[in-house]
Amino acid sequence: MKDLKEVLEQKIFEQGIQKIVDYVQKEEGHINGMMAPHFVACSEEKASITLEYKIADWETNSNHFLHGGLCATMMDTTIG
Repeated sequence: MKDLKEVLEQKIFEQGIQKIVDYVQKEEGHINGMMAPHFVACSEEKASITLEYKIADWETNSNHFLHGGLCATMMDTTIG
């Protein structure tokens, strides 16, 4: 069972990540904001973050796959 300290650390971590995602979503005219990341989960203990990106038509290449540069930007935004 997790002790109170672990629970609070996780909660603070989640709140911090959510603030960052909210900030990125509001970056009008910037590619990060246009991609509209959505917070899914995180773990302070495992140092992991999961964001979701819904792929829009403008983000695909001529083969209707996610453009490689945008894939790299999504990873950079999530990892950064």
